[in-house]
Amino acid sequence: RVAPPAGLRRVHAPDPDLSLLYRKLTGDLEAGWGSPMPLTGPAVSPALVDIIRLWIIGDGTLGPAPATGWVDGTDG
Repeated sequence: RVAPPAGLRRVHAPDPDLSLLYRKLTGDLEAGWGSPMPLTGPAVSPALVDIIRLWIIGDGTLGPAPATGWVDGTDG
């Protein structure tokens, strides 16, 4: 288990850019931050990365998640 780089948290709501999870999924990494995710297999789809971004932004922006479990704007 590797600790996040200085200034980042694994998930830093409401800022995806300060979230190591999001940065690893998008490949937006600086030297020493480890490898992009996933290490093997196909890349995470852009739609799923956007859902994760919206999840990190959280309730302050989007309100509570709907009963369907989908974040508004990501099911189209």
